[in-house]
Amino acid sequence: LSTPILPSTWRLFLQSKIMLKTRNYDADGFILRAACVCVDPEERQVLLVSSRRDSRLWIVPGGGVEEGEGTQDAALREVREEAGVNGYITRTLGVFENPERRHRTSVYQLVVKDLLQDWDEARDFGRRRQCESSGTQFGGLESDRGLKQRRSKNLALGES
Repeated sequence: LSTPILPSTWRLFLQSKIMLKTRNYDADGFILRAACVCVDPEERQVLLVSSRRDSRLWIVPGGGVEEGEGTQDAALREVREEAGVNGYITRTLGVFENPERRHRTSVYQLVVKDLLQDWDEARDFGRRRQCESSGTQFGGLESDRGLKQRRSKNLALGES
């Protein structure tokens, strides 16, 4: 019996989608994650993406930091992968912890430069984008000391 050999494109797909990635931890044992709050240049709207776990939920794009990757690079990569967005980081919004899941997420503000019409996670997982007014739910995010306690009610930090 011979073992079937998968084409290299399928191997790469399976490696990236079936969680064969290793997780990176900080000195305290938290999983390192990164996310972006994506805004238009005037900061009037925030872009959200549907969650892979529950497509009825809208989240900011984010995910794990890969080996050898900084948190800003990880945030930019996750935004491209999950939301089909290219842009540039303008500031750090904070580092937020989820003690139950042992996640520590660095969150940045990203100004959207380009929206891809077709991107991998839209095709592979049916991801969708939605814009919300920044004044309703996200205004003053960078200075909101209570965000850590309320974030699970208002937005999920890329825990798709």
